[in-house]
Amino acid sequence: MRNAVKGALAFAASVVAITLIWLAATAGQIEGGDCIDPPPGFTDGCQCNPVERSWIIGAGLGVALPCAIVVGGVLGALAGRMPRGRHAMLVTIAVVLAIVSITVAQHARGCRLDELVVPAFGGFVVAALVVGWWTRPSGVRR
Repeated sequence: MRNAVKGALAFAASVVAITLIWLAATAGQIEGGDCIDPPPGFTDGCQCNPVERSWIIGAGLGVALPCAIVVGGVLGALAGRMPRGRHAMLVTIAVVLAIVSITVAQHARGCRLDELVVPAFGGFVVAALVVGWWTRPSGVRR
């Protein structure tokens, strides 16, 4: 199997897992969180904007999944050519992807929700480490 395919598979699996976890954690929730932009009429605290399950599934599988396949494929191809430093590169990019995903999701909700952080960072970092291990050039120990 080519390294690009390995990277695409690992990152696609992580996006599916993150989408399912976010779906369970946030769909239909309207209380809690710290307001980013409080909507008009909410003076006694913040309520997050409710999110339809179809929105989470559409954003996760319709937008993030194709992006993860492309980014994962590129990262897999690059990592396979790097005998050293590939884990640092992959984890750094995974952290950036997690931050972007969390920021987009929180702004869609209108509030900051801590339950989005661990699944995003965990999912992308695990995918990055899997790609680094799976695409390791022959004869390279680390």
